[in-house]
Amino acid sequence: MKNDSSNKLDVTAGVDASIFDYLLDELGIGSFRQNLKDSNIILTKKTAMLCGYSLSDLPNNSNTKESLIYFEDKEIVDSAINSIVSGKRTVYHIEYRMKRRDSSIVWIEECGMISKRDKDGTPLEMSAVSLDLSKLRWAEENALKSELEIKRLNLVSSNANFAEESRLLRATNAAAFLLIGGFHQDYATLLSQALSILSRSIQSSHTGIFRNILKDDRVACYKRADWFLGAMNSEVEEKEYFYEDIHNDWMNFFKDGNNSISTPNDLPRELVNALNDGESKSIIICPIYLHEDFWGFFHFAKNDGTPFSKIEADIMNDGAMLIAASISRFEALGVINQARDNAISSTIAKGEFLSRMSHEMRTPLNAIIGMSTIAKKEHDLTKITYCLEKIDTSSRQLLNIINDVLDMSKIDAGKFEIVNAPFDFKAMLDNVVSVTKVSMDQKNQSITININPSFKNLVISDELRLSQVILNLLSNATKFTKERGNITLNVFQKELDDFNIKLRVEVIDNGIGLTPEQCERLFAEFEQADENTSKKYGGTGLGLTICRKIIDLMGGEIWVNSKPNKGSCFFFEITTKLGDSLFSMPAPLKDVVDEYYDFSNKTILVADDVEINREIVMSLLDDNKAKILFAENGQEALDMIIKRNHEIDLVLMDIQMPIMDGLTATKLIREANLKREIPIVAMTANAFQEDIDVCLKAGMDDHISKPIDYDVFLKVIKKHIL
Repeated sequence: MKNDSSNKLDVTAGVDASIFDYLLDELGIGSFRQNLKDSNIILTKKTAMLCGYSLSDLPNNSNTKESLIYFEDKEIVDSAINSIVSGKRTVYHIEYRMKRRDSSIVWIEECGMISKRDKDGTPLEMSAVSLDLSKLRWAEENALKSELEIKRLNLVSSNANFAEESRLLRATNAAAFLLIGGFHQDYATLLSQALSILSRSIQSSHTGIFRNILKDDRVACYKRADWFLGAMNSEVEEKEYFYEDIHNDWMNFFKDGNNSISTPNDLPRELVNALNDGESKSIIICPIYLHEDFWGFFHFAKNDGTPFSKIEADIMNDGAMLIAASISRFEALGVINQARDNAISSTIAKGEFLSRMSHEMRTPLNAIIGMSTIAKKEHDLTKITYCLEKIDTSSRQLLNIINDVLDMSKIDAGKFEIVNAPFDFKAMLDNVVSVTKVSMDQKNQSITININPSFKNLVISDELRLSQVILNLLSNATKFTKERGNITLNVFQKELDDFNIKLRVEVIDNGIGLTPEQCERLFAEFEQADENTSKKYGGTGLGLTICRKIIDLMGGEIWVNSKPNKGSCFFFEITTKLGDSLFSMPAPLKDVVDEYYDFSNKTILVADDVEINREIVMSLLDDNKAKILFAENGQEALDMIIKRNHEIDLVLMDIQMPIMDGLTATKLIREANLKREIPIVAMTANAFQEDIDVCLKAGMDDHISKPIDYDVFLKVIKKHIL
C-alpha cells in the first residue's frame, strides 16, 4: 500500500459531483461515492466497465463493491477505508485486484477520502477514484519476459538471426497483447487484428484457423477463422472435414510439435482444397495441442515465391498457440456467461413468478375470507347465498392455482406421467367447451368449432391431459379477447396409416395479440407475455408452460402465431393411435344425476384426525340418512372395524393421521381375515397418481381427493354401498 498525502483538502464545497463524475468518465477513470451509514454505493459508468459490467447490472448496495474485490485483497481495501474513517489518514492510495464479469482479474489503482461529515465531524460519505492498471502490469511482465528471451537469443544466434527472431517475437507479443489486454473490445475485431499482425510479420497472404470437433465418434475440423489479403473473410464456408478424408496419415502429420513447411504439391489434394491454398508457393501448418488434446491447426500461406523459414514456422507456432488458447478461453467464457445470464434470468423470472403467485393466491383467499365475514353478519338468506356462491367460485379458483403448481412440481421431479387409454375425442371436446362457455357467455363471445374430418374411431391418448391443454388454450383465448369477440376451435386429423393419425388442434382468437419477443418467451417457465399482462389479466404464467410440457411428453409440438392487436392462433400437433370404431361401440348410457341418494340402513365409518373434515363429511351426508361413525386415527378405526365388522358398510379413510396412519390401518384390516370385507375409500389431500397407486396397493378400493367434490363424493359412496 502506498502512503497517503498529508495535505488536508476541503471536498465538501458546493461543487456538483456529477460534473467531476462526467469528466472522470471521459478520461477513462472510475469513481464512486459510498454512504458510510447504510453502505449504499453510487458507481459511475467507467467504474462498472472496469469490471466488465454496465451500471444496470450492479445494485447500489454494500455487497456490490465487496463482491467485486479479489478475495486475497479484501483486507487491503478494508484497512485503507478504515484508515480514513478513523482519521489516521486523510487519503488512502492503494493498488489491488478486482474480479471481472468474465472471471478474469483487473489491477486497480485507487485513491479515496472522506467527502462528507456531519456537524460533529463524524464521517458520512467517502469518495474514491479508480484507474485500470491491467495493461501496465501486463506490459511490465511481458517486457521482462521479452528481455529474458532476447538475452537467450543473443547467446545462441547470429546477429542476423537475432534481428529476425526479435522482429517475429515482437509481432507475436503484439498479437498476444491485443487478445489479452483488449478485453473492452469486440473479440472478433481483436482476433482479426492479431491474425493480421502475425500474417504480415511473415508476409503471409492467407491465414486460417481450423478448430476440431468430434462428430459421429470421428475427429473432424471446421474453419474457425479465415484471414486473406489484409482482412477477415466474413463468408467462411460452413463445412466440416474429417481428418481421415483430408490426409491418409493424419495422426502423424498433425502430431504435437510437427510444424511443417510445404508446397501444395507436397500435400494431399483434399487437404489443399480444404485450405484453399492451391495457388500458394509455401505453406506452414502448425498443429495445436492444448492440455495435451489436439485442438486444431493454423496454416499460413504466401505466393511470392519465397519459402517460409524454420524460424518463421517455429515462432508462428508459438503465436498460434497463444491465439488458440485465447479462442478456447473466449468460447469457455461464452458458455459460462450464457449459463450465468440464464441463471440470472431464471432467478428474476422466479422472483416475478412468486410475486404473481402471491397475488393470484391472495386474491381468492381475500374473497373467501371477506365473503365469510359478510355471511356471518348477514341475516338475509339471499345475500348469504350470494356470499357462499362467491366463496365456492374463489375456492375453485384457488384449487386450480394449487393444481398448476403441483403439476409443475411433478414435471420438474420427472413424475408427470402420460396415461394412454381409448376415449371419444369429440365427447371430450364438448365437455371442455361447455366448461369455458360460461366465461364466454359472460363476455358475449362466440365460438365456432370445426372438426375435419369427423372422428370415426376412439382415440388412444391421455384424455385428462389433452383436455387440460385445450381447456387452457380456450381459457386464455377467452381472457385475452374483448367482449363480443370471436374464438375458433379447429381440429384436423391426418391418417398416417390404418392405426395412427396426426392430430392438430388450433385455438384462434381476435384478442390483444402478442409481439414476436413475447411469443419467444411465452412457453418458458415462470414467464408471462409481460408484466402489464399479469397486472391487467391476472394468471400465474404456469398454464402454457404445463401445456408445452404435456405436449412434449406426448411427442408433439406446440407453438403460436400472433400479431399485436390482431389476435393469436395457438396450435399443437401430436401423433396418436386409433382405437375401436365409434359405430361398433354400444350407445353410452345417459348419466342420470340423482338428486338424492338414499343411504338408509347403511353405516359409514369416517377415520380422520381433523375435526372440521369430520364435520364436513357429516354435513354432506346429512340428507342421505346414513349412520356415521367417527375415528380420530388409524388405530381407533382398526379397533372399531374388528369389533363392529357386521355393522360397518364403508370406511372413508384419511392417510396422514397420528398414532397409526391410514395405509397401515388398511393393511392390518385386510390381514385380519374378517367375516365381511368392508370397502375402504381413501379420502385424502394426497392427490398425485402415485398416491392413488399406493392407496390401492395397500388394499383400498377407491380414492377421493380433498378438497371434496360433492358430486364425486356421493357417486363413489353409491358405487360401493348401493
